[in-house]
Amino acid sequence: MKREKIFRYCVWGLVLAGCFIFLQSANRFNFLYSGQKHLNSLWSIPYAGALSVALLVTLVVILADFLFRKLIHGAKGRIALTSSLAVIALAIVFFSYKSSLGKKDLYKELDWYMYKDRPDDIIRVLSKTRENSYVYQNFLNWALARKGTLGDEMFKYPQTDPYSLLLEWREIAYTSLLLSNIYYEIGHISLAQRMAFEANVIFDNSNPRMLQRLIQTNLIFGQYDVAEKYITRLEKSYSYRKWANDQRKFLRNREMILQDPELGPKARCVPLENNLSLSKNDLGWDLEEILRANPYHSTTREYAGAHYLLAKNLQAFKEFIDEFMDGQPLPKSYKEAILILSEKEPALVEKWKIDQKTIDRYSDFKEFYTKNSRRSDLRQKLRSKFGDTYWLYYLYNQSK
Repeated sequence: MKREKIFRYCVWGLVLAGCFIFLQSANRFNFLYSGQKHLNSLWSIPYAGALSVALLVTLVVILADFLFRKLIHGAKGRIALTSSLAVIALAIVFFSYKSSLGKKDLYKELDWYMYKDRPDDIIRVLSKTRENSYVYQNFLNWALARKGTLGDEMFKYPQTDPYSLLLEWREIAYTSLLLSNIYYEIGHISLAQRMAFEANVIFDNSNPRMLQRLIQTNLIFGQYDVAEKYITRLEKSYSYRKWANDQRKFLRNREMILQDPELGPKARCVPLENNLSLSKNDLGWDLEEILRANPYHSTTREYAGAHYLLAKNLQAFKEFIDEFMDGQPLPKSYKEAILILSEKEPALVEKWKIDQKTIDRYSDFKEFYTKNSRRSDLRQKLRSKFGDTYWLYYLYNQSK
């Protein structure tokens, strides 16, 4: 009898421990997938609800075990009852947690790939979906820029206007988190910090990824006391303790920050007078200021050129390439924009050494447009032949 009681206690102890460990690890994955986990994972959502179900089910099953065992004669039968109820309890916990996650969320999937720096997966997923909001265009263009192909490939995909690069900020978590990631990538550290702060406020000062970003940006700005405050906060988290502790070596050590492969390039993006604008109308100016501080930050250059093209501001684009693209290879969309400019300034073709293949294709585009200008399906016909060109975007998109 004593041996049977020890077995029963061990089984239910293992069930409770298994529930806790499973939900802890499952919820950590859910955070990494969605970016919506708090530091104290015990009370995060959907963890708290799933844990409540786990505890309630386990207590009910333990009570059932206590009641039904009196009706069963023989130690083997009672052991079989306890084992069966334990399996039932674990199964209920598993399926209750799985159902609490709901259907697969495209935004969460893309956010997971962005967090893990997997741009190819973002491009793969978005190439197979018809979703075409600013949010998904932002993810796609981030992925192209991360691969260094934004200028070459952006018009293979639907683009709407400059918000396709950076959507308009709304005071909600997902836009703040997404924009913080993009601004950090393009070296706009002040706005990366602002968006991280806004997102972290929404998450009740408990979002680990945004705390990481606040640590990074405050280290870059030399605001070491503030960075140390966030480091101390993040060190209380089991999952991020080591990362946070590693950041302490940068406190009050500017030389080490500049030498770091992650923080160094971003630190060089901060202009001497860090007065970058918060206005969407000044994004091009902001990016040019960043490039003047760090001419080697290629992602900033890609976003600046793309911004002017999507805004159809070819005069500003011309001034941009004159200052920042000298000696740099021109991406496909830049060449196509230069050919539009060459209608009034033919010398630009020679100046930028536009290749004959691009020149011939532009001639084909103009000829096809002239011959079919009265067709009601002209846009569709042009899309089938020139759908990957800036010329089609420039002709039909109404952004300015």
